[in-house]
Amino acid sequence: MGRRAFWLYPALLILGLALSACGGSGQRGPPSTPTGAGPPRTFAMGLSSLPPELTEESYAHAFELAASSGEVILIQRTPPWEEMISGDLSEEMVRATQREIELAKEHGLDLFVAIDPTNAAVGRGELVDLPIELRGAGFANEDVRRAFIVYAQYVAENYQPKYLALGVEINSYQQRQPEDFEHFVTLYHEAYQAVKQLSPETLVFPTFQLEVLQAILPADK
Repeated sequence: MGRRAFWLYPALLILGLALSACGGSGQRGPPSTPTGAGPPRTFAMGLSSLPPELTEESYAHAFELAASSGEVILIQRTPPWEEMISGDLSEEMVRATQREIELAKEHGLDLFVAIDPTNAAVGRGELVDLPIELRGAGFANEDVRRAFIVYAQYVAENYQPKYLALGVEINSYQQRQPEDFEHFVTLYHEAYQAVKQLSPETLVFPTFQLEVLQAILPADK
């Protein structure tokens, strides 16, 4: 699958991102720790943007909290399948994008966007929130593939994220849908190329479920 295809990043709400993986000119220096709290950190810290309450105030506070704790904010989202298939973007989606970009800039946060197409409620064994006519489809479906790539392009062009995950805890899907997982691999490569054309500096990878990799969780029978 190549070096660029799969990075070992567990999908955690608190994220440690090694600065050595994204060095280069124009990068910020290593984060510091409060005086007397120990040596400077050699990695970036981040928090999820998931708020405790579904209000604008609570969501804005999540960015403020992330800035007080580290340098990265995670935005994890299911592809808006219908909008990507139809090409008709909702005003709500456009406003949310603009607001998140503004909040990240206001607090000096790097963006980590995670595109999460699988259903965590059922062990990530199926795609989530598909339109009725696509229910039960997998990564071999052409509409699914096109929508995933178009959304990856939307994220790359509009957010210009420092980090972009194409798939979340994707090894759980491999465990439950090994045949369709091969279709995800080819889709990943297509989406990777599409993203790099629009945002070449973005570090692209999927995330993995750590306990599954460590064989801590029992396999499905």
